Amino acid sequence: MQIINYKDKTPKISKNVFGFETTIIIGDVTISENVFLLPNVSIRGDMNYISIDSFSNVQDGTVIHTDWTYPAKIGKRVTIGHNAILHGCEICDDVLIGMGSIILNGAYIPSNVIIAAGSLVGQNKKLESGWLYAGVPAKKVRQLTDEDLTYIEKAYKAYIELMNGYQSK
Repeated sequence: MQIINYKDKTPKISKNVFGFETTIIIGDVTISENVFLLPNVSIRGDMNYISIDSFSNVQDGTVIHTDWTYPAKIGKRVTIGHNAILHGCEICDDVLIGMGSIILNGAYIPSNVIIAAGSLVGQNKKLESGWLYAGVPAKKVRQLTDEDLTYIEKAYKAYIELMNGYQSK
């Protein structure tokens, strides 16, 4: 991982966090235990703070950034798919963000939500727990089933297992 200070801000990274050489973490960023950061992830806390809680994974090519009025907060057991953009938003626990999705400033995604691949959650949009959202802009598609909730759990656990495999080398 490339850990870069910005002004007087140094990233705070807990133990048992794994990131690749191409993972970049800048500035006011706090990352909790058991977080997996895949290749070409950019986490840039140069305008506001970013926090990523335990057992979350941020997949290849994802960008997490902020602006002066909106920090980025990511809860526990969150799976963020490849090439997502999260900008100044709050993602609560047990959420799956599909590949290529864009989540804009002030968006709030509560626990137990799936955002389908390629979706756009607009600025200041507040979603409801227990739903699958899809589209541009993202709209409710259907309530989550027990199978969906199990999938959210399996997704984060699969990436923790992958992380453990990389760490054992």
